[in-house]
Amino acid sequence: ADALGLSAIHLNRCLRKLREDNLLTFQSGKVTYLNLAALTRLAEFDSDYLDHLKPIIH
Repeated sequence: ADALGLSAIHLNRCLRKLREDNLLTFQSGKVTYLNLAALTRLAEFDSDYLDHLKPIIH
């Protein structure tokens, strides 16, 4: 929470919501993504910028 500039309470609520929505779990210090596609949509993540085959500058 500190590294993200969030309160511990807010972060815990967000993580609880992700667990309740069956998007991920926490067990034995590990995170398991249960529905990566839904989590990606929720975060509005676009992986296109990770493609290193295209030129960096257009």
